[in-house]
Amino acid sequence: GRIYLAKKEGIASSLTTMAILTETLFTIIMGILIIWGIGFFWELPIHNKSLMWAFIIILILTAGVVFLSKVKKIVFKLPFRWIPILALSFLMQFIVDGTVLYFLTLNAVSLSLEFYPLLIVIFAISWLLGFITVFAPSGLGVQEVTMAALLSVYMPFPIAVVIAITFRLLLLTSEVLTISVI
Repeated sequence: GRIYLAKKEGIASSLTTMAILTETLFTIIMGILIIWGIGFFWELPIHNKSLMWAFIIILILTAGVVFLSKVKKIVFKLPFRWIPILALSFLMQFIVDGTVLYFLTLNAVSLSLEFYPLLIVIFAISWLLGFITVFAPSGLGVQEVTMAALLSVYMPFPIAVVIAITFRLLLLTSEVLTISVI
């Protein structure tokens, strides 16, 4: 989709490919950092296993970028000053969406503020698993099942399912509204 639209606007497909790979790399790294950071400070059980998977994913993505740059002779230049800005923007994606999940969950069950970081982690885990699942477009189903399973540790499963589906609908609505504005 994006490569076709960019090509239609006269943007080289190699540049679009590198932009998509950069976006993917930043999104995955920031999602993993959210899981590690909150897992480290709040001692969540997912902390140690995510470390192993993080290195594997980062290694695969880095190898993919290097491979594509060798095969297509793509020159990838990202000024260093943009790296912290990009990192912060992708980090905020998880924090904002996790905050929405927290407030949505508060409408269904009574949670204390100490669950706020946990819900950010639950969103990050479910989003990342949905993102890396190749057989489900946009992680459809995978993200919701993962989120419901993780939420069900802290609330009844039927409520967790309703929250996960409602959250997906909120995300889709926000994306549609964003696209309609652009």
